[in-house]
Amino acid sequence: DVAKDSERPFRVVSANVTTTALGTSFNVRAFEDEGAIDVALKSGKIDVRVYLDDKDISLLVVPGEVVSYGKEDESFRKGKDKSGKSFSWKEGIIQFDGEDVGEVTRILSRWYGVEFSIQNPEAHKTLLRHHLKAKDQSLEKALKEISRVADYSFDTSQSPILVKLK
Repeated sequence: DVAKDSERPFRVVSANVTTTALGTSFNVRAFEDEGAIDVALKSGKIDVRVYLDDKDISLLVVPGEVVSYGKEDESFRKGKDKSGKSFSWKEGIIQFDGEDVGEVTRILSRWYGVEFSIQNPEAHKTLLRHHLKAKDQSLEKALKEISRVADYSFDTSQSPILVKLK
C-alpha cells in the first residue's frame, strides 16, 4: 500500500518496466527466470511505462487490471486479473491456475526455499488447478496436499526433492 505524495512519487523499476504509484495498492511480479513482468492493481491507479530502444509505452491501470510485459518478444498488454492470483500470496495462499509441473516446482521452490528435480518432465501432462494455503503449512504437508490432487508425487528423502509420476 502506497500513500499519495505528488512531490515524491513511488516507483518500482524492473528491467525495462517502470511502475509509478498514484496512491494505491499494487503488485509487481518480476523474476529473472521468468519470461514476463506482471503488474497488477488492487486499488487506486498506477502508470506502467515500458522503455524500449525505439519507443516509450505508457498504460494507465485501474483496479482489477494486470499489465504483462513479455521480455523475449517485448510485447506489452493489459487485461483483467480474473483470479485474484496477483494478491493471494499476501494471505499466504499459493494459487495454481493451470500451471505445469515445472512452474509448480518453481513456485514451491521460491516459497519454501528448496530445490526440485523432475523425473521425465515431458511425461507430466497435468496442469494443476488448486489453492494451497501455504502460510502456516510445512513443506511436507503442502507436498502431500498437492500429491492428492495431481498425478505426481514427491520423494523428500533426497536433495533436490524428486518429482515423479504416480
